[in-house]
Amino acid sequence: MSKILHIENKYLKDKNNIIISKQKIIKFLGIKLSYKIKRPELQIYLETLKEKERMKEIEESEMLNLFYLCSKGNFEVTAGSTNYFNKFISFSYDYIATGNKCGVNIGDYIQTIATKNIVQSLYPNILYDFWSSQNLTNYSGSKAFTIMQGWFTFFNCHTFLPNKNLYPIYIGWHLTENAKKDIIYFLKYNPNYFKSKTIGCRDEGTKQFFIDLGVDAYLSRCLTLTLPKRKKMPTQTDIFIVEIPQDWYQYIPKDIINKAKYINHRGVDSHKGLAYYHNSTTLYIEKTYKILDMYEQSAKLIITSALHCAAPCIAMGIPTILLVPDSNDTRYTALKNIIKIYTYEDLINQKVNFSPSPVNIEDLKKDLINNVKLTIEKESGQIIDDNELKAIRNRIENYNSK
Repeated sequence: MSKILHIENKYLKDKNNIIISKQKIIKFLGIKLSYKIKRPELQIYLETLKEKERMKEIEESEMLNLFYLCSKGNFEVTAGSTNYFNKFISFSYDYIATGNKCGVNIGDYIQTIATKNIVQSLYPNILYDFWSSQNLTNYSGSKAFTIMQGWFTFFNCHTFLPNKNLYPIYIGWHLTENAKKDIIYFLKYNPNYFKSKTIGCRDEGTKQFFIDLGVDAYLSRCLTLTLPKRKKMPTQTDIFIVEIPQDWYQYIPKDIINKAKYINHRGVDSHKGLAYYHNSTTLYIEKTYKILDMYEQSAKLIITSALHCAAPCIAMGIPTILLVPDSNDTRYTALKNIIKIYTYEDLINQKVNFSPSPVNIEDLKKDLINNVKLTIEKESGQIIDDNELKAIRNRIENYNSK
């Protein structure tokens, strides 16, 4: 009988590798007989799913309560009031978690520098201060305005909308999926908040989100594209590879890999303890200036996957290659029609031009700065030419460097 009877156990699993049943197969005289034994893991798995759904409902309920409590009169700014426009709030980023990296993202501070430079060039005597971009709901300073240029927001960070002491000007705004959910919760208690506003979006994904909500929106791109163009110098001979995954190196020409200098933008000082990042804005602005100065003085070529390495380097007139993991990621549409945006697939199929020319975007810079100027004037109650502002925004959105 042992020669003709064979019993084996097989486990059936779901897509999450959870065992949902055990299948017993008996072979007898060449005939397969099978039956399933229900596993306790299936019941546990189903109960886990129910618990997740229950926790999701609780989280949504808590979110609604949170936005109800913080929305009661907390976001009602006085349109056209000059009280807000004597002081400007720049963004600080004490600590960031990006994927599996922790620390500070230099790209965020490049945005802070670019935005602050524009405002100070337009209003040399303006007061300014720093505040966390993720905690604008709890801003406690005197009345001021801020430009919502940047990436919003961290996972489960619900305090990024400016309170009534801050006048928000929406230029260069990018929303993550979590932030979009927060906006929808917020609008349950503030349905008219964006009614009279025009949202300048850093990317097409954020623009489409607001259009779907019935809010006026346009592609304002990123203000890091306004950094000054550099002068040519004999020292500009270095190749910098910035935030490119190491397993991509095999597809980059060896003569580039062997000569390149490797720079970390995301997760800077990730080995530090949390206390190190507290009140560290001045420190990281200095570090950011040093990196930008290094690119200006030394870069022959930049190869990067970081939007806020590519954009400022393009602005400075540095030949730049942008490699992105996913062609469906709309964040990179801030650079649409400015440079070629290569995908990982392009890289492995040897479709990347590793000898790009610098791009001249001085006309775009002028429009980006004038958009900030006219928008601030309009929001502060000054009379402007709305047709001129509309034309500027149209040129920014449809810009093509070719």
